[in-house]
Amino acid sequence: EYERELTTDLDDETPDKPKGIALHTKILIGLIVGVGGGLIVNTVVGGDNEWVIWTVENFTRPIGQLFLNLLLMIVVPLVFSSLVVGVAGIGDIRKLGRIGFKSFAYTLVISAISVVIGLTLANTIRPGERLSPETAAELKAEFSSGASSATTAQKQAAETSRTETALMQAVKTIVPSN
Repeated sequence: EYERELTTDLDDETPDKPKGIALHTKILIGLIVGVGGGLIVNTVVGGDNEWVIWTVENFTRPIGQLFLNLLLMIVVPLVFSSLVVGVAGIGDIRKLGRIGFKSFAYTLVISAISVVIGLTLANTIRPGERLSPETAAELKAEFSSGASSATTAQKQAAETSRTETALMQAVKTIVPSN
């Protein structure tokens, strides 16, 4: 009398597996194509080329900023709703205080352990101490010149970004950042 028949909207024509390439494979292919394309463009024309700077500032950066803003817009409601569902699932409000205290204590202990491990490794290994002064000077000269050329490219990019079109400004403000 109390048994209920299980029904489903699936029938025999429903495919077992989705057709086409799996989503994770598409993401991996996109990642590989993007990295490969960036390396090729950087090798062929260089990162400080006017065309590359214009493309990054007017096309790539606005789309990337829009994507990140969309992700950040989703994070806060997801975290809030999962906290609310978790608290509601506990049931007894007295357990909430104990669980909160245990979570806080766990976070403090793990943070303290990571600080101790980091300080111990840094003081034991002492990175950079075994370098000769000549090698240190060579490395400093090599990488400081790379940093100055990077800042030159950043200055050029900043100058071109000041002259953004109204369309690019509108695209960037479609989804506000949190």
